[in-house]
Amino acid sequence: MPDTADFYPWAHEPLDLDALEAAAAAMQDCTLSGGQHAVGRTMALLIAEVRRLREVAEELEALQAHDAAIADRRESIPAKVVKRILKGEHPIRALRTWRGLTGADLAAKAGMHRAQLHDIEHGRKRGSIDTLKRIAEALGVTVDDII
Repeated sequence: MPDTADFYPWAHEPLDLDALEAAAAAMQDCTLSGGQHAVGRTMALLIAEVRRLREVAEELEALQAHDAAIADRRESIPAKVVKRILKGEHPIRALRTWRGLTGADLAAKAGMHRAQLHDIEHGRKRGSIDTLKRIAEALGVTVDDII
């Protein structure tokens, strides 16, 4: 059986909806002025279908963009945790409790002493970049999220 491309070589090319709509509108104008109402109605239906296809294509594009954004996105921090941080709670403490970890749990996961973590959470120490990276990794967030 022959491929549809043998009969319709344009069938596998992207459809130019603007050009199709313009051609249908021009044909509709010609046929209506010539008194061929059936062709004019057909062209009106074609124009309506092109517009519907354009809406479907836009919806598909939006869904694809949404899916891509979801695939590229890491887990979101809940609004209640962000509010706690904005009210002044140390980000590490807010994120730690959100994750359901004790200070000792997080310190062990980050490979540090819990007293050191306690001092960072209470602002007594800042922590080195290496320490902050390990804490962020243990919490499953970026360093930007904890500073």
